[in-house]
Amino acid sequence: LQAERLADERWLIKRERLREGRLQECPDMPEGLRERPVAWGRHFEITICDLTTSLGKMSPYLRKAYEQPQKLAQFLDNMVRFETLVLEAERRGYRDDPEVQRVRKQMMIQRLNKQLQESIRLSDISEEEMRAYYDEHILDYNKAEMVRIARILLNSRSEALKILAMAKVKATDTRYFRQLAREHSIDPETRDNGGDMPYFPRARDRREGDPEIDPALAKAGFSLKMSNPLYRRVVKTADGWNVLRLRGRGKARNLGFDDVERQIRHRLHRDRLRDARDELIVELRERAAIEIFEDNFPKVEINLPANIGDPPNDESPQPPTTSTRRSSLLARVGGRTITVGEFEDRLNKQGPFRRAQYNEPEKRREFLDQLIDWELQAQEAERRELDDDVTVMDQ
Repeated sequence: LQAERLADERWLIKRERLREGRLQECPDMPEGLRERPVAWGRHFEITICDLTTSLGKMSPYLRKAYEQPQKLAQFLDNMVRFETLVLEAERRGYRDDPEVQRVRKQMMIQRLNKQLQESIRLSDISEEEMRAYYDEHILDYNKAEMVRIARILLNSRSEALKILAMAKVKATDTRYFRQLAREHSIDPETRDNGGDMPYFPRARDRREGDPEIDPALAKAGFSLKMSNPLYRRVVKTADGWNVLRLRGRGKARNLGFDDVERQIRHRLHRDRLRDARDELIVELRERAAIEIFEDNFPKVEINLPANIGDPPNDESPQPPTTSTRRSSLLARVGGRTITVGEFEDRLNKQGPFRRAQYNEPEKRREFLDQLIDWELQAQEAERRELDDDVTVMDQ
């Protein structure tokens, strides 16, 4: 009886939220039509608005099939099946299943982020802000032509001519040139990287931060084309003789403010959203009572393959579990707790390479901080009653 009463209370709350949601989904539909049920049962109802909205989420091609009454009835039957399965899952207690709760919290956090996005609009970014950003980053939008070359540095001209002859045999084969560089170059800075050098401009266009390149290398590099990338002569520099190959070209860019205004607006909008999220996390942390149980960190057991190159954790042996160990607290966040078991479950869903990083204590603490921030956002979403949001309830 108590469970039935609780279900009745939840349905009354959900029905009100559904009506609010329908007003947003079908604002132009008369209320009598919008709320008219086409299917209903205890603790669920599907109205004309619900049916219309579900069909509207399909592509026009798929939606056309449901113009036939028989197809439409099948679609409605699937909606009823979904609702009845949800009710049965709730009856069996799956509402309190940890994975269900995790998904519920994730949905609430998504709605919280959507609220932040709606509070910060693209139109809020002023032209003054955009121009200031453009002026501050003007070098990013105005760049000279640049090239990138690979070189094989050798001690003598005869050695260089010998390697050049070998490179000409496979003049279009980049891998072969890189192999020659690794085997024969005496330049420790580029040898292990297949001879690759950084992008550089002409000497007259060089700015602070650009690499300094020997004028002979720069002249040869800018004379090459991607269709014929191997330089046909050896080049003398202060440190030896060089065999050269073009690796890439960067076109000159001269973009005015009007050319990049839209791009800058979106960049500043993303930055403002990120700052708003960061400020919210700081505020939530200051407001919440957070307690960390450092002594329980050694109890965490990470599921790692014997070899990091092995398949992911599904085929790896699971660590032994004890209820006492897994129920040990790592953190208390407000009225909620994060246990060793929850920490392990979330961590072991990461790929094997990422999991391996968390063998270090400081990395485990970073991951715990992420879980705390996630829990704080979920609690804030509940405070704003986003747990009763129609989208969250539907999921």
